[in-house]
Amino acid sequence: MEEKKQERISTFELMAKLFESLAEEVIDKFGQEGKKAIEDAVFKFGVKRGQGIRQNVEKAGEPLTLENYLKFYDMERSSDFKSETSIGEDYIDQYITVCPLGNTWAKDKMAEIGKLYCDNVDKGLAHGYDPRIQYNLEKHVLRDCNHCYLKFRKEK
Repeated sequence: MEEKKQERISTFELMAKLFESLAEEVIDKFGQEGKKAIEDAVFKFGVKRGQGIRQNVEKAGEPLTLENYLKFYDMERSSDFKSETSIGEDYIDQYITVCPLGNTWAKDKMAEIGKLYCDNVDKGLAHGYDPRIQYNLEKHVLRDCNHCYLKFRKEK
């Protein structure tokens, strides 16, 4: 008898599903207070990551530029992601057209849960790297569009 192999899923999809489970449980048990706790935790997670990126830039003796924010970014952007990035001295515009996290949350009908992550993680990353960076998620695949548009602006 031939055994069927289970199809493997990416690490990103697995992590999205873990976040779904954790956030859903916390919100089910604690309501709005739980939702706020999830938002705060994701922001703090982003801040810690941003501080780590900052430390790596500083260790390399490089300036805290937006270009170096991307150059020293801590998460592998595998071929599972598709994006276009425009970068200048005081701005980054990223158009993410394929995201395995967002795709998972959309497929699982967990957009509201996914937005708790997406609306807060990059805001925290930018703040942890350099508090002068203003971040806005202009468009979001789980909200209103077929892509995400992340806008970073550095105060002069």
